[in-house]
Amino acid sequence: MRNTEQASIKITGMDANRTYKFEGAIYHVYLTLSASPSADWIDDFNRSWRDHFYMMKRHAQVEGAYIRVDCPLVEIETGLKSELGKIIQEVNAREAERISRAEKARTEQEVREKEERAMIEATAKRVNDLE
Repeated sequence: MRNTEQASIKITGMDANRTYKFEGAIYHVYLTLSASPSADWIDDFNRSWRDHFYMMKRHAQVEGAYIRVDCPLVEIETGLKSELGKIIQEVNAREAERISRAEKARTEQEVREKEERAMIEATAKRVNDLE
């Protein structure tokens, strides 16, 4: 998966084939994500949703390329989906920052390795020229 996909995950719909009645009026509703998120993204989302205050909050967690929400069907349409979307946007912003920091660190490491290689080669050339 490209890094930009990791930082721009969104809900693309509801999977009617996966969704089923759990108990009473509660369903396991599977919302489809635009991509399968990274482990960091999943941990961030699950923690953020758990800590998020919302009056109509229901259990939700990422499962592969889905968010499973345990709720009555009507709640998906009456605010729960948009509330999940807010958390997804926050997680996407943090994921973009994590990706940016990792890419910067990788680039800096590559520069250090090239400088070190040049220093080794220059030293080897000087030593070999002494012979």
